[in-house]
Amino acid sequence: MKLPGPPASFVKRVQGVLDALPDAERRLGEFTLDFPGELASYSASELAELAGVSNATVSRFVRRLGYDDFAAARRSVRAERAVGSPLLLEAKRRAGTETIAAHLQHGHANLDATVGRLSEPMLDDIVRAIVGARTLWVAGYRSSQAFAFYFRWQVFQFLPRSQLLPGPGETLGEYMASIEKEDCLVAFGLRRRVPQLQHLVAQAGNVGAKVVYVGDHLVGELAHVDWLLRCDTRAPGALDNHVAVIALCDLLVTRVFRALGRQGRTRLLAVEAAHEAAEEL
Repeated sequence: MKLPGPPASFVKRVQGVLDALPDAERRLGEFTLDFPGELASYSASELAELAGVSNATVSRFVRRLGYDDFAAARRSVRAERAVGSPLLLEAKRRAGTETIAAHLQHGHANLDATVGRLSEPMLDDIVRAIVGARTLWVAGYRSSQAFAFYFRWQVFQFLPRSQLLPGPGETLGEYMASIEKEDCLVAFGLRRRVPQLQHLVAQAGNVGAKVVYVGDHLVGELAHVDWLLRCDTRAPGALDNHVAVIALCDLLVTRVFRALGRQGRTRLLAVEAAHEAAEEL
């Protein structure tokens, strides 16, 4: 008989429900995930004011996580801090958080945490899915669109069967209808995510295409996703630090290029020759 394991951590509980939460509760969830250790220092009213939500939202939120009330959630966080959880020990504001050293420290920490979740077998599987795809679809919205554009621009130099979607004046449905089982979708879903991305991922999963989802540390478990790559994006300021996202893009692009071998090098040589002929560079 399998004995019951320890209760899920506060962070894991929030990640598990985040994408299904109503808007106000989701905003509160994202706020607490930025610096979950801060929860132990606030009252329910203080947390509501800081997150810009109502006291009732805080109450519904903690009950949805499985706690009897806010006091129970705060006790849980305090217990996790007591055993030394690095995430819960992180303070929201400290002196010197705007210095160069502070930004570098966050960048290094984000890289270490992100790379620590990766494994060679997982990366090999992702690269095989990308290289073997009939079409590589790449998508992202809001801030994620910039990373999707960058990733596809890099890959397109040696893997022409890649497509960024949607383009100007185009609808998502026009592309969703084109995704097939032999394809691969690389979706960038950093906060704040839009519903269209969920529909796209679901469609790709339903037809049997492989799905690589690049998210941040706030993303919970997702359906229809073969590989979920979480990038830590914590920063000393109000805006996220995306060093780990770019590093992950570079890692994937480099490995895809090497996996293609002669095919990739031949394509890249043809591109360089075309640049010279057209006097573009």
